[in-house]
Amino acid sequence: MTTTNPLEQRQFVGLLIGLLALGILLLIGSLPGSPLRSGNLELVVIFSLPLLIALITYLRFAPSAIWWEIVLLGIWGIFGLAVAAFIGFLLTMDATGGYPGARIELLQDITRFVAMTVGVGLPYGLAGMFREEKPRIAVLSVLLAPIALIILVSVTSSLL
Repeated sequence: MTTTNPLEQRQFVGLLIGLLALGILLLIGSLPGSPLRSGNLELVVIFSLPLLIALITYLRFAPSAIWWEIVLLGIWGIFGLAVAAFIGFLLTMDATGGYPGARIELLQDITRFVAMTVGVGLPYGLAGMFREEKPRIAVLSVLLAPIALIILVSVTSSLL
C-alpha cells in the first residue's frame, strides 16, 4: 500500500462525495415532469458514474497503473454492470402493479446507483490496495466484482 499526504486523501474523498452527490442530484432531476427526464440520463448515472468512481478508487490506491490495465478494468466493469442490471431486470420483471410513483422510483434509482457503486467500487479499491503486495488477491477481487454487483443488485431489487 502506498502512503499519501492528508491533502491527497481529502481530495480523493471530496471527489468521491462530489461524484456521488452529482449522481443523486441527476437522479432527482430526472423525476417525472422534470425537463431533465430521460431514460438515457438514468442509464448514464446508474452505469457510468459507478464505473468512473471505481476506476478513480483503483487509481487512488494503485497510482502506477498502466493504461491498458485501466482499459481492461473498464471493460470488465461494464460487463459486470450489464450482467447485474440484466439480473436485476429479471428479478423485478414479475412485479405486480403499475407505476409505483415518483418517490418510489427515485428511491429505487438511488438504491440501484449506490448498490452499483459499492458493488464495483469496493472490489476495485481492494484490488488497487493489494496490487503491489498481493497481486493474486487483487486479481481475485476484480474477478469477483460482477458477483458482488449481482448480490447487491439482487438484494436491493428485492427490498423495493
